[in-house]
Amino acid sequence: MANLGLHRPHPFPDGTCAGDSIRAGGVYSTKAIEQPLVVEAARFTFALQMDTIYVPLLNPVFHTMPLTLNQLGLCLLFPTILFVAVEIKKWVRCRSRFSRR
Repeated sequence: MANLGLHRPHPFPDGTCAGDSIRAGGVYSTKAIEQPLVVEAARFTFALQMDTIYVPLLNPVFHTMPLTLNQLGLCLLFPTILFVAVEIKKWVRCRSRFSRR
C-alpha cells in the first residue's frame, strides 16, 4: 500500500524527450514544488497509508498487518529501480535523437 503513494507507474509515453522527463516537468520540478497543495497531498496520502498499516486500531478495520522494515524496504526499492531504469532509457533515447540532428 505504501508503494502506491510513493511511486506511480511512469505516466509519460516512451517516445518523448527532454520536456517529458520527470526531472524536467514532473514531481521534482519547481512547477510542482511551487504548488503547496500538491506537496501536501502527497504527504497526506503517505501518512494515511502508513497509518492504515501501522496504527493498531486500524489493522482490523482494513485487514492489514504491519510490514517489517525489510518488507517496507522492498516496497520502496523495486519501484525506485524501475523509476531509474525508465529515466535512463528516456535519457539514452533523447541523446540518440539529438545526436542524429
